[in-house]
This record gives sequence, C-alpha cells and structure tokens, in this order.
Amino acid sequence: MTYLPSHFEQEDRGKIDTFLAAHPFGTMVVELDGEMWPTPLPLIHRPAADGWGTFIGHVARANRMWQADANKEVLIIINGPDGYISPNWYATKAETHEVVPTWNYAAVHAWGRMVVHHDVKFKRMAVGMLTQIHERNSEIPWKMGDAPQEYLAGQLEHIVGLEIRIDRLVAKWKLSQNRTGADRAGVIAALSSRGGDDDLVTMMTETHDQ
Repeated sequence: MTYLPSHFEQEDRGKIDTFLAAHPFGTMVVELDGEMWPTPLPLIHRPAADGWGTFIGHVARANRMWQADANKEVLIIINGPDGYISPNWYATKAETHEVVPTWNYAAVHAWGRMVVHHDVKFKRMAVGMLTQIHERNSEIPWKMGDAPQEYLAGQLEHIVGLEIRIDRLVAKWKLSQNRTGADRAGVIAALSSRGGDDDLVTMMTETHDQ
C-alpha cells in the first residue's frame, strides 16, 4: 500500500485483528519465475502478543504458487467492505458544489515470508481450523470426522499447507474521515437508505463516533 494519508491509517491492533477475523479471504501475491502470481484463498489470522502474528491457509498442490522462492516476501491483500460515494450525498454540495465522487473502503496489506508445510498434521490443523470457524454457526456443523478417513487422507494429499509470518502490516480505513461531520452523516444516511451496505455503514459509524 503505497499511498496512505495519515487520516486514513488504522493503527489500532484490536480493530485490525477483529477486521482480519471477520474477513478470512484474501489474495496472496508471490513472485514466481520472474512474474507476479496472485492467488485468492481463505486465510486464518492468528494474532500474537508481539508482532502481527501469522496467516494459516492451504492451496491445491497443483497451484505452483507454493514453489515461490522462500527467501522473498509475499504480499497478502485483505479487502473489506467498499462502496461508491456520490457527491450528491454531501451537505457541502448544496453550499459550494466543490465536491467530486470517491470510493470508501477498508483494506489490509501484509508482508511476510511463506513457509510451506507438506506434513499431514499441519494440513489437518489448517483445514480443521477453517471448517471449525465457518461451520460454527451451522445448525449441524460439518467436521472432518464426518468424512471417511481414507477419502480425507486422499484429499489432504492434494493440498499443501501455508504459514505466513507477518513482518509488516498496513491497514487503511478510507471512510470519509477527510469530510465534515455533516458530509459524513449524509454519506451514512444515503448508504443506509439504499440497503446492501450494512458493513460499510457500521465501519463508518464506528470510525466517526470515536
């Protein structure tokens, strides 16, 4: 993330950890054979008392991304809610007309080294964590023990485990912090009235209530 005005930078570790827990899907970009190789994949963030913690995930063995040079940094991009912001929603429009469209969003960029795991224990752990997190609200949660063990063992052979130890992390919450209170209120009201933007409205409201 190369452009980060200070008023859009999010540095609260608790808020960032909560965001990563709520958005467990991202894009990992590695350098492979001299080219940038992006891979969308589910990622579980494991916070740490010191540093930014790690991401745990897995990819298909057939996906060559895991063969990237272990000595080179990888980039992980996690996108949160986003939405177009119309100038018509600003109180300032009625006053000066000096407004233009923009886009609000929240995103996290993290860099680190990728460690590849081929051992079954790690892969079972990675898949187990993923299913436990996403099945927990199901009426009858699926668990790994539901599948025939021979079948499951075969499926695990077709994936590799990934562990990314985060060296640095940048979070950007672009949520109209550079606008007046009246403009921000207008954006929140407009997004709320049209529906479908609940997550963006929640983040904007929480940010502007601080």
